[in-house]
Amino acid sequence: MALVVETNNKRNERVWAAALPILYSNVELCGERVAWNHDGSLLDSIYYHEDAFRDAVAGFGVHALPTITILIEGSPADVAGLRQGDIVVAVNGKRVPTPSNKKSAERSMKLIVDESNRQNYTMTVLRNDGEVTVDVNNRLACDYPVVVLTDDALNAFADGNNIYITSGMLRFLESDVELQAVLAHELAHNTEGHIKKKMANAGIGALFGAILDVVAATQGVYTTFTSDFARFASMSFSQDFEREADYVGIYMMERSGIDSSEVGDLWRKMAVENVASISFGRSHPTTAERFVNLDAYSKEARQKRQIGEALLPKRE
Repeated sequence: MALVVETNNKRNERVWAAALPILYSNVELCGERVAWNHDGSLLDSIYYHEDAFRDAVAGFGVHALPTITILIEGSPADVAGLRQGDIVVAVNGKRVPTPSNKKSAERSMKLIVDESNRQNYTMTVLRNDGEVTVDVNNRLACDYPVVVLTDDALNAFADGNNIYITSGMLRFLESDVELQAVLAHELAHNTEGHIKKKMANAGIGALFGAILDVVAATQGVYTTFTSDFARFASMSFSQDFEREADYVGIYMMERSGIDSSEVGDLWRKMAVENVASISFGRSHPTTAERFVNLDAYSKEARQKRQIGEALLPKRE
């Protein structure tokens, strides 16, 4: 049990250390989806875990009260003086109720999130049997949390609100830059509204399919045009969505000070490893086209940097 907890913490620490520079540097591209509460600390409570895991979690110093289990080096929380293992007892002078179950733990966590979602806040923590209060100068960030899924598949995806990456993908990505390339690509799917657009396409397809189903039913024939058309329509323009996510993602990397010149090699490596295991499929651009485009996008962004031009992608 302890090994599972430790492994999950290491995965989350790696992902958030890679993600924060991108989330901080691309506020301009994230529209209204920005917040102050990504301060570089991740909180946990024993009540966020099943009974079988609680002793193991407690062994890592996690309390019933929200406890800082991950602290990203150089983040606002780290710079302010918060430490891994700190137990949060108050934010902005508001005491955090001690939870007794998962539901109350969620309420305590929400209080912390709500109170820390501002440019400056104070946090009081229990440390070495004494209370310490620190002032945190926060940073505005794109509000798209990253979630690590325990899954061996090589996969990463966005749902319009979050970014997901599997443990299998994390094992495959050898460097932080490779990980940041994947995260930037998925962030771009969210910022460019691709999920909403695909859902809209599916709705239109379902409508036409339903009409055909009704017509067929009047002739005594029962068809599945509604579901079939919805599925095919949701794939409409998905190649364009992928190209746009590649393009905007490259700019997001460069805006974060991350060298994007080798991103094309990452996708080449993924294609060689096992194309079928990567959840991009036929809706995505062909690999050869993608490699060429990625190299061109990177060159465009880096040239803008060299001449001092604003690092802004051309957006429709």
